[in-house]
Amino acid sequence: MMREMGHACIELSPVTVRRLDAVRALAAIYVVALHVVPGLPVGGFGSVGVIVFFLLSGFVIHANEEQRARIEPLRYLGRRARRLYPVLIVALGVSAAVAVGKGALGSVISASSLAQLLGTLTFQQGITGPFMQNAPLWSLSYEAVYYVVYPLMLLVPGRCRLPTVTMVAVSSLVMFAVNPQHYFWVGTYLLIWWVGVEAARLHGTAASWRKYLPAALSLGLLVAAAAVATTALPLHPTAQFIGRGVVPTGAPSMLLDELSVALGILGVVVLAPEDVKRLFDRAFGWLAVFAPISYGLYVLHFPIVTISDSMPVRLLICVPLTFLLAWLAESSLRRNGWLISASRRTLAQLSRPAVISPVAVLEQVQPRAPGPAQARVQDPAAVVSAEARTSAAPATPGS
Repeated sequence: MMREMGHACIELSPVTVRRLDAVRALAAIYVVALHVVPGLPVGGFGSVGVIVFFLLSGFVIHANEEQRARIEPLRYLGRRARRLYPVLIVALGVSAAVAVGKGALGSVISASSLAQLLGTLTFQQGITGPFMQNAPLWSLSYEAVYYVVYPLMLLVPGRCRLPTVTMVAVSSLVMFAVNPQHYFWVGTYLLIWWVGVEAARLHGTAASWRKYLPAALSLGLLVAAAAVATTALPLHPTAQFIGRGVVPTGAPSMLLDELSVALGILGVVVLAPEDVKRLFDRAFGWLAVFAPISYGLYVLHFPIVTISDSMPVRLLICVPLTFLLAWLAESSLRRNGWLISASRRTLAQLSRPAVISPVAVLEQVQPRAPGPAQARVQDPAAVVSAEARTSAAPATPGS
């Protein structure tokens, strides 16, 4: 299967595409499950599932957007915005609707909520907090930063990119341990996202575990830095990470679990023997059917599943409703693009200058019977052509 890469393409077999889709869907469903059933004994933090999203995001961005990001970075960023915003706007509307349904209209229109709304729309929810406490939206502020950083990193010589990202991640972790700030943590996770980029870059080359060794060593270095930061550095006593809740004073230790997951995914999905991969396909391959709505599931589920504390209500009503809304949002808004197309048409109409023909004005003021010269113009195409010659140049399509 050939997938477009801007001006180039990458060849992915149908089996590989289905496997990646299954991993993406599994990560989304895992996060949903942790919020539907708190304390579910299948993992610790929902952010472990987000690690999978970061890896896959780096892979997909490099596979599909490298040439475009290098040559047309603004167009690339526009495509990323069109991917994120439509479903995100639906999620914000659902969050507000659920709050109003609970009788919290005042909190929806409060100054703090409006600040959170603005922060979420500008991907600053790691600082302001996500709108109406839709906690999973924290990761979008990371993705937005990585989308901007990616074309900048393409300006760095190829062999220097991974070492540069590793240096940024390790130094960010150390700085976060001493002085917890949002963007230090974002810089720490950049390496995980970039490992996905490295996997895409190496995809299709000669099969050998050695080609992935630099990325694995970089993750290992970050694991070691997390261990050192946890045990040796004078950690800030009140480490708080807005947007993900309160992080304990041993915040860097949380990376140990998450980076272990990243290394495990890299090993199982990329480096594992074919027998192991086929075992994964048999166990989870069917989940690929949910991959197209994975983003919708992720951003929509939290306000819906918190409507009720009753487990039967969550399982029988909230979860099916989440899947339905995710499907509607993804299929109607993003795939058909009607929201974006409608916005473009409105802007085009507003920006189109009004053209008034002086001849038409005079005819309205002084109507007269058609003369011989007018009677000869009967062909509609000729009428349109004549009007076009007397009017200003029309707005071009898509303006």
